[in-house]
Amino acid sequence: MTKKWMMRRKVQRRRREKIKQLMTRVNLKIVQQVLKITRQSHDSLTQFDLVQAKGPVGVMMVDKVNGCIIATVRDIIQIYNEQLHLLQCNRGHDDIIKSIIHIPELNQYITASYDKTIKIWKS
Repeated sequence: MTKKWMMRRKVQRRRREKIKQLMTRVNLKIVQQVLKITRQSHDSLTQFDLVQAKGPVGVMMVDKVNGCIIATVRDIIQIYNEQLHLLQCNRGHDDIIKSIIHIPELNQYITASYDKTIKIWKS
């Protein structure tokens, strides 16, 4: 093994570790936002309610403008209110949704999927 190759491996390993740390921080922030919304809506809450999704949750975000929690389960977008009741299910992708963003100015969600499509949804 050459020194150059070993250095590259070391740099790649460091990058992977930084990405893992960043993702952990991002996931913690999302969970904190969800808990904050739940606490605000239930002042005397001592036990958090859990939402049972029918499949693995791929992406989750909090819509602070509308006070909703958005989660994707495979190719479906599920929108929950502050009391964790399912408000809406949106279908339109043919494969797993890999990212979702909210644009409050336009009152829209934008999703990207492994089916190589981007969809725009009204929030």
